[in-house]
Amino acid sequence: QTDIVDLTGAGDALTAGVVFGLLNDFSLDEAVRLGVSAAALTLRSRETVSPELSLERLYDQLVI
Repeated sequence: QTDIVDLTGAGDALTAGVVFGLLNDFSLDEAVRLGVSAAALTLRSRETVSPELSLERLYDQLVI
């Protein structure tokens, strides 16, 4: 569950995570999970692009 601070950029983060995953040969399931992780991180930030956004951070909070 995510405490929502701002919705701005969450859809873009979801799409970017999925596309990144697919372009890097992740399975569809893994790519979608990465996108959801990016969207969740974005929802918790007042910034359109979370300053905490990194691949390591996304892996740490992957939705399983």
